[in-house]
Amino acid sequence: MKKIVKILSIAGVFGLLVFQSCETTELDLTTNPNALSPTQASPDFLLNSIQEDFARLIHSLGDTGSEIARLEVMGQRSYRIAYQPSAFDAEWEDAYTEVLTDIRAMTPLAEDSELNYHIGMAKFIEAYTMATLVDFFGDVPYSEANVGAENFNPAPDPGASVYAAALVLLDESIASFSAESAALPQFDFFYDGDASKWIKAANTLKMRLYMQTRLVDASALANFNAIVASGNYISAVEDDMDFQW
Repeated sequence: MKKIVKILSIAGVFGLLVFQSCETTELDLTTNPNALSPTQASPDFLLNSIQEDFARLIHSLGDTGSEIARLEVMGQRSYRIAYQPSAFDAEWEDAYTEVLTDIRAMTPLAEDSELNYHIGMAKFIEAYTMATLVDFFGDVPYSEANVGAENFNPAPDPGASVYAAALVLLDESIASFSAESAALPQFDFFYDGDASKWIKAANTLKMRLYMQTRLVDASALANFNAIVASGNYISAVEDDMDFQW
């Protein structure tokens, strides 16, 4: 996988203050890019960041998963020796301080501008992120997470409730992709503006969650089969969810 790192350098703009007698006149009518508020952020720029951090998170956890599944690759026969809690600091940071934080910042901006495509992507990525954290760590913070100074120590939620929230997010994601959007994202690194492929991806992730909960959810198998009957899921290579660096 090729990685291209882009560095954006922004020069600050300083205004001039003119004094005349006892009055002052503000001549700088520009916006200081170093002092932007969240409401002045670009939904497109935030979505770019969300997509990149999400790709990094899944790639990193995927590498860890392959090591856990193959002891020779892991280099140890004891998980306690091979991994320490601090080994996953980067993944937790990507998930909570990057992906979820940017989603929380972007969503109200996208809602105000009726950017339903942006919202659909954000809900899918949030569902995928949280379900993956549950798969790796079990109970994880969610309902109390990302509320800022209100709670610096969020309690973990049961994995089952996080899964249930992920399924709701996926249904909402499909609804957003099915609705009219005022504009498409500047960059959709996965499906290049094809909402139908995102819907297939959302249904496919739902199928995975149903399969993993079928032993504790009596309706999971029927829900899984309903998606199979619809045919609206990833069944061909061209619909694979690939991040294009």
